[in-house]
Amino acid sequence: MEVTRVLTINLTRKLTDEQRIILNHLTYSASKLWNVANYEIIQDNIKLSELEKKLKDNFWYKNLHSQSAQAVLQKLKVAWDNFFKQHTKRPRFQPKDGHFPVKWKKDGFKIIANKLRLSLSKQTRQYLKERHGIESKFLWVELSKALPLDAMQVKEVEIVPHDIYGERFYVLHLIYKKEVNPEMSKEDKVIMAIDLGVRNLATVVIEGEKQPLIFDGKILVSKLRWFAKETARIKSIIAEQGLKTCKRLARLTVKERNYVKDYVHKISSWIIDLAKRKGVSRIIIGELNKNITKIDIGDRVNQQLHRIPYGKLVKMIEYKAEELGIKVEQIDESYTSQKCSVCGVIKKSNRKYRGLYICSNCGAVINADVNGARNILFKVVPNPERGRDSGLGNPRRVSFKALLS
Repeated sequence: MEVTRVLTINLTRKLTDEQRIILNHLTYSASKLWNVANYEIIQDNIKLSELEKKLKDNFWYKNLHSQSAQAVLQKLKVAWDNFFKQHTKRPRFQPKDGHFPVKWKKDGFKIIANKLRLSLSKQTRQYLKERHGIESKFLWVELSKALPLDAMQVKEVEIVPHDIYGERFYVLHLIYKKEVNPEMSKEDKVIMAIDLGVRNLATVVIEGEKQPLIFDGKILVSKLRWFAKETARIKSIIAEQGLKTCKRLARLTVKERNYVKDYVHKISSWIIDLAKRKGVSRIIIGELNKNITKIDIGDRVNQQLHRIPYGKLVKMIEYKAEELGIKVEQIDESYTSQKCSVCGVIKKSNRKYRGLYICSNCGAVINADVNGARNILFKVVPNPERGRDSGLGNPRRVSFKALLS
């Protein structure tokens, strides 16, 4: 089975002045091309099907490699199609001095050894020579020698600009195909249930396994609280100085994003490795209620729950599970926190302080998140009587340090 994957590489620290000039020019041109095309569509001057034909002689179109220009217009087409289908709002214009991602397809790039060669248009080559004294037919980007580039079937390359507090960062996306051979599911299918939370980021119960696992989210919450506090401190300083841009604040934002990404990657890998060892063929994840974003995670810094990357965690679990042939589903978790997973009685007051669920009907005392994960499991287990002891053992808490080992 062939799957599509994206390798993300931060280019910012490695860029030379020449590379930065070229990237600024290309991403700015892509932004302008988007705006020109969007204006023509709004004015009803061009039909979606005629975009490339009508704009191929446009100044901003010719600033880009033909494939890069086509990719910008294709994104705009998709945006308008979604608007017409009432899935999204009407496509907006890019900011006046905005920058937009630039993409190269197979004929527009080449990987030579550990270097990426990106083609430039004739008009851009002329501009770079006259304005900046840069004579080059290509933009060269050096890649890490540790990357298995020979084994990767790279199909597309995209460079994405990120403007953060006045600083511009560039990220490279290598979009490639990967062959995977998922193992066939066993006849005796095992189900894993996951309950997402705050201090217990992910609580896992596996059908037929007594011991539940709790992936600790306290370190993540503490780190997010620190990032929020430090961000607020620096913002107050630059506000007093009347500044609008700040390198330190931009780098802090990037550092937070990288930390969160690494944290989520390690937890998702651990969960998938566990699923593989236990012969899991199906993972069920409780879908978070929209109102959960209103819950605070600290008094000192009013950091909202939506900063915790549940969506990223679920997506990482999904794509890693796909390679093993494990299905991932999200289900409604209504009443899973109020329902006793032992006797089935539903009572909101049974969830007690310090994360305990104490049933007033049968007297069961269970970790509240484990109780929620068990209820998620029993929503999909074919025979509820089977595996009733699943998750009733003493929980094993997995810390971030354990994920690193």
